Amino acid sequence: MKHPVILFLFIVFGSLTLPAQTGNNEQELVDLLYGKRIKEAIEYYDKHKDNLLHPFTVDSYKLFTDIYLNKSDSVFLQLPLFMEKYYGSVFDDDLVFFLPSLYFDAGDYVNGLKMVEILESFFLKRNEKIEKMLEELTRLKNSYPISQLEIHNDSTTEDVHIPVKTEPLLLFEAKYNGSPLQTVFDTGSSLPFLTDKKNADKAGIKIKEAYGMNMMNGVERSSANGWIDSIRIGSLLIKNVPVFVFEQELMKEFTPDSILMDKEKKAKADSIFDQMQIIMGMPVIQMLNHIQFNFPKNEMVISLNRKDPENENNNMYVESNYLYLKSTINDIDFSAFFDTGANLGKTAVVLTNQFYQVHKDKFPTLSPDENESLPKLCSEGEVSSSPTLTKPASFILSINGNRMDLHKEAIIIDPDSDSYSIPFSFQKEGFLTLEFMKKFRNVTFDFHNMMFDGDTNE
Repeated sequence: MKHPVILFLFIVFGSLTLPAQTGNNEQELVDLLYGKRIKEAIEYYDKHKDNLLHPFTVDSYKLFTDIYLNKSDSVFLQLPLFMEKYYGSVFDDDLVFFLPSLYFDAGDYVNGLKMVEILESFFLKRNEKIEKMLEELTRLKNSYPISQLEIHNDSTTEDVHIPVKTEPLLLFEAKYNGSPLQTVFDTGSSLPFLTDKKNADKAGIKIKEAYGMNMMNGVERSSANGWIDSIRIGSLLIKNVPVFVFEQELMKEFTPDSILMDKEKKAKADSIFDQMQIIMGMPVIQMLNHIQFNFPKNEMVISLNRKDPENENNNMYVESNYLYLKSTINDIDFSAFFDTGANLGKTAVVLTNQFYQVHKDKFPTLSPDENESLPKLCSEGEVSSSPTLTKPASFILSINGNRMDLHKEAIIIDPDSDSYSIPFSFQKEGFLTLEFMKKFRNVTFDFHNMMFDGDTNE
């Protein structure tokens, strides 16, 4: 399913390009920093610090790591100097809103607001773009809840067991301000929570501003920032959580008109969408620390404080609030966007055409006659006449010791076509869907060690 990819306070950076004369080490560190992969950036810096000399790289590293390490006094001393030095050259308007998002994602709203106020004072001293920038900074301040985010387990036992469903997506019930809502577990959403006005009203979710038109995935949609006082997931209690609210029904925002205008298709879609009332995205999912899914038992187990032994061979990373897995396909390194909120029927893996063309010799494909029987996907799984899908005849995916033959569930797709419109800018070599996850009997997301693991059904 498609999700909001860009809000002005949730900027997605594929890469912040440094001047050509800087080395690869400089660029790689900048990519890690501005991809919000700070832990990896610290490790990378320790290995390559003798080769990291560009002032912007060094200053960015110091600022970002101090945010990550909660050295707020140091951060607020550095910030005005950083802005004066780099704004208008390497540093532009979009990056102004990137910085507070580092605090926002961590639920540190006090320091996030302080950072916004310093940025605001910086622009008050300037004569250019003041009105537009101050207006956007005011909206950014309005997006913050009134108190810090809190999360704790009320039970004396470490593990919290929650019933889940796997159709049409990965769903569990939670109580929002005491009102039960079916919740989508969605690693493909970069926002903490996402819902619509109908369900926000049902749960007494506070809206902090008037609904207004905001650009989402290239389309203006009526929406507003709000916050949730409390979320109860079994014995877990999460307090003071931001939520993005659409004025129209949530799933209709991502459903093509061709379905909405067909009575039979619309009725089927409505029966599915009624089960999906609110979406929980990566900023909150990461805070749950250790999450296991046992599919035979239809159960999710959350452990807030569990710390498995350190594992240097991590295969999972988060970049700009999106989840990626590192694996191999036919013994080729493969890094893929992992979207548990994507249900494409029996399709488990999608390869970009660019990745396929580079490694074409490793991917024998089916004959044209066999390909003719393939469904033609468009952005929401609707049938299309555009023949842009190809099936590989050999497709062995290996992750953390598990080898899976997925040639029946994999497709190769041309990202330049109109047949699938999820932006490929953040999908690396391809992406993995919910169907991939269901190839396992059980899976574990360990955000302490950044490890994905599981036992396959094969």
